[in-house]
Amino acid sequence: MSGIINPSVVTVEPGSSIELLLSVFDRGKVAVIVADGRPVNVLTKIDLIDYLTEKTAR
Repeated sequence: MSGIINPSVVTVEPGSSIELLLSVFDRGKVAVIVADGRPVNVLTKIDLIDYLTEKTAR
């Protein structure tokens, strides 16, 4: 099993803080959002940048 787990992946819960996500991305990781024990989405640094850009443009 350890051969298929990517150490660059960190799991986070929906609603995780931007600060937590920044710390994940600063370590070169990808965030997998997990709800009820199941992966529901993958979040990358670019996704966060897009979100923040859109949020500040409003």
